[in-house]
Amino acid sequence: MSTVPSAPIWRAWVEQYRSHRASYIGATWHWQPHEPGLILTTYTGGRHEFSHARDLPFLLDVSERLQESLAAARDQVATELTHIRPVMPDEDQPWSSLAAEFDLHRTLLAVAAGEAQVNPSRVAPPGEVAVIRQICDGLAICNPIIIAWELWQVVTLWQAAADTLDDLIADLLLELELADEELLAATSGRLRPAAAAGLIRRQRALRGEPGDLRRVPDQWQGWSHDDRRWSRISQVEADKHMDNPYVRWQRGLPLVAN
Repeated sequence: MSTVPSAPIWRAWVEQYRSHRASYIGATWHWQPHEPGLILTTYTGGRHEFSHARDLPFLLDVSERLQESLAAARDQVATELTHIRPVMPDEDQPWSSLAAEFDLHRTLLAVAAGEAQVNPSRVAPPGEVAVIRQICDGLAICNPIIIAWELWQVVTLWQAAADTLDDLIADLLLELELADEELLAATSGRLRPAAAAGLIRRQRALRGEPGDLRRVPDQWQGWSHDDRRWSRISQVEADKHMDNPYVRWQRGLPLVAN
């Protein structure tokens, strides 16, 4: 696929996105650390405490429903990716350019795009999606990259809720210390010992034990004020093009090269 016709569109969209991100200090839509917990309690009927083996099937049901909503949020991002892909530069690793702009690993975007094609969600997207689309409709300057970036914030919110649930399940499994036969009986075979062990390993490696600061929900994952405004690739370009008159600038960092 030739990049000649689409290259100007890509550059213009990236410039608009970078300006948008800088202007809103990350994104127009922000969520607060308590919101993932609110989502979770909506699914648990307000319950916060889980201490019995009989709670495991209930938590597994909640996990499935949360994952369906999370997938529906990713599908909304994938809708915008279908508009972005034709104008992206040719690259050996698909989605690398956009992932660099979003400060994400490219596999996250590849999974979102792939899942929407082969296994689209069967549930309605979270209500935040409609809010963001309404916000984007009201922006003076908008394009699919900006919309995808804003919708990705919904993905981070629902992923934080899913991570919090994994914390609960891992903590409960370790507290109960069920034998393999007891685990299979308590979950009617839905959670096998190997899967439970894998969940605990992943959760402890990524999130730690109760009280670990990694468990505190954070939309920006500890990014600094400047990191929220400017992607790492923008900051690299600032160092490379500081003396280049063919680069447009805003607030001390480049948008895109002419």
